[in-house]
Amino acid sequence: MKKLSLIIPVYNVEKYVAKCIQSCIDQNLNKTDYEIIIINDGSTDNSFEIVKAIAAGHENITVFSQTNAGLSVVRNRGLELAQGEYIWFIDSDDWIETNCLQSITEKLTDIDVLAMGYVNAYDDTSKNKKIFPTSAVTNSGIDLLHNSYIVPAQFYIYKKEFLSENNLFFEPGIFHEDFEFIPRMLYFAKKLVVYNKQFYFFYKRPDSITASINPKKSFDYIKIALNLIAFEKKNVKKTEKYIFHNVIWLALTNALHNSLVMDGVTRVKLNKEFYFNKWMFKYLDSGTILKYRIERILFVIFPKHSVFIYRLLKRFVK
Repeated sequence: MKKLSLIIPVYNVEKYVAKCIQSCIDQNLNKTDYEIIIINDGSTDNSFEIVKAIAAGHENITVFSQTNAGLSVVRNRGLELAQGEYIWFIDSDDWIETNCLQSITEKLTDIDVLAMGYVNAYDDTSKNKKIFPTSAVTNSGIDLLHNSYIVPAQFYIYKKEFLSENNLFFEPGIFHEDFEFIPRMLYFAKKLVVYNKQFYFFYKRPDSITASINPKKSFDYIKIALNLIAFEKKNVKKTEKYIFHNVIWLALTNALHNSLVMDGVTRVKLNKEFYFNKWMFKYLDSGTILKYRIERILFVIFPKHSVFIYRLLKRFVK
């Protein structure tokens, strides 16, 4: 069995994908010990042609193509195809450090998850910033969850068996799928190691999905909160529920935050969605963050005006 599978979803990244793939090739790990799985998700630019040209000279690269289905579906397919003991998801507009895989695989010994730092990377490299996972003692995913280290899926490496045994897959059809996946993953990760190295370069391109404004993101955050509530009810110990409640409330706050850039019609629709699910506000009464508790009280008292209340608080409470 190969030690590591690198899974790269590709969609309309002709400007960036060559750098990403080349960074995965320029490694000090034997090519027989790791594979690169590239899945083209219905790109309409030249991304697929670039990928095929690069892959042609490398036996450890396999390329697949499909009609556009979204990032979650691509990652889930990559998991099914992967032959490695461990999985690393890499976005096709990002890149990894040259010759980092040898030291990484040395850490992958009988653990569920390896958590790593990363670099927020800009075109102006003077703005680059290194991010460390935590300075606290961390032995399990719940420790990271307690510190609200809910970062994109690319900043972790997962044992494939751990993911499959815990039915950990990505929710299709939503934005911010990592916010739905990471808390569930961390809760199940009993053997987690933090590697305070920054081998992953997280490119902050201005036209990325995470930087774009889309009203659907708010409604997706509500769906994420509902999914996490269902997970919490079924799986989370009573003594650990408060940690999950903070995470769920953060998802709801993110949904409300997007209302700041919505038109009036969409805000009304969002407010109706919150009112329809108003039971969530009473449910989240054990969170430990004071700001969230104050918001909850106001939302419970005035359930028909949650979006207005949030916008008002953002205006007057800094």
